[in-house]
Amino acid sequence: MKITSDHMAFLTEQFKVADSTVPKAPHLEKQWAGLVQAPSSLQMWDTGVDSQTLQYLGAKSVEIPENFNLHKHLKKTHVEARLQKLREGVGLDWATAEALAFASLIYQGFGVRISGQDVGRGTFSQRHCMFVDQETAEMHIPLNHISEDQNAHLEVANSILSEEAVLGFEYGMSIESPNTLCIWEAQFGDFFNGAQIMIDTFISGGEG
Repeated sequence: MKITSDHMAFLTEQFKVADSTVPKAPHLEKQWAGLVQAPSSLQMWDTGVDSQTLQYLGAKSVEIPENFNLHKHLKKTHVEARLQKLREGVGLDWATAEALAFASLIYQGFGVRISGQDVGRGTFSQRHCMFVDQETAEMHIPLNHISEDQNAHLEVANSILSEEAVLGFEYGMSIESPNTLCIWEAQFGDFFNGAQIMIDTFISGGEG
């Protein structure tokens, strides 16, 4: 009986100190060293970028090399249209805002990786973060040419239709590369469903 009562007393004591115990954060080691755990309280950060920098980055997001044979329709409806929106400061659509967000991160030295079916063009032909020469089939990613000395890049992974495998890989990439924004784009609901086991097993129960 004493064994039982002593054990119950131990459990009761441990239960009392559970709320005041701060667990060790083993995830902030190795390549995660130098990062800090976000506090539990609500915080606000100034993540804005000045308008001149955004205009510069926006123009770079649709800049093509000399003698690059871009599709004429794309040049008009994507490149020229985006430049006009940036000049006027109105009518900025989702794809433009996304490009500015990606570019501002890359400009500050953080990598960006996006994967999924046809993510270079975009599910609804809205992104076009990767251009293809109509004569040579050469690919060009404008955000990888913001400046000559940039040390961060945009990775575009047009993945296979195997969402469980793809999301599992991208989750691993996000854990391995804390200074890279890893994005998995599920085109439609059934694509998301195909990766549900990864979401349930790793992402929902993970720290990030």
